[in-house]
Amino acid sequence: MPIGRITRLVLTPTAIVVGLAFLAYSVLRALDGFAGPPQSLTYILSPDGRLKAVTALEAGGGGIPPYCIKSISVVSAGASDQDAAQEQFLVFAGDCDSRPVVEWLSNTGLRITFSLNHRAANPNRFSLKGRDMSGMVTVAFVVTE
Repeated sequence: MPIGRITRLVLTPTAIVVGLAFLAYSVLRALDGFAGPPQSLTYILSPDGRLKAVTALEAGGGGIPPYCIKSISVVSAGASDQDAAQEQFLVFAGDCDSRPVVEWLSNTGLRITFSLNHRAANPNRFSLKGRDMSGMVTVAFVVTE
C-alpha cells in the first residue's frame, strides 16, 4: 500500500472525529450560556442595606458561538460573589441586548426594566422570577420595546 493512501485512510477519519467533537462542544456551549464565571458584577443595595441586587455580565464563546448574558440575583448584603452567582438566587436572566435596569422600590420591592425587541438574540432564553429565593422580595418587571 502506498504511503499516501495509508495517510489518507488514517487522517480522514481522524479529521472527521475532531470536527464532530468541535461541533458537539460548540452546540453544548451554546445551550449552556450560563456556564462561565461572570466578567463583571455590579451591586445595588436595598434602602435598608440588608439586601443587594447583583447584576452579572457573562460574555464569551468567540465566533463559534458567541453569547452574552445579563443576570440579576437578590442576596443578603454580606453574601459573596460566589453565592450571588448561584442559580437559586437568580430573579432575572436574559440576553445583553435586553439592557436590564434595576431599581429598589422599597426594602422588599425590586423593579427590573428590560427591553424585549428585535435585537434580543434569543427571547426564549429569558428567565423571570416574581420573588427572590427567601420569598421576602417581590420583583416587578417592566418590559419595553
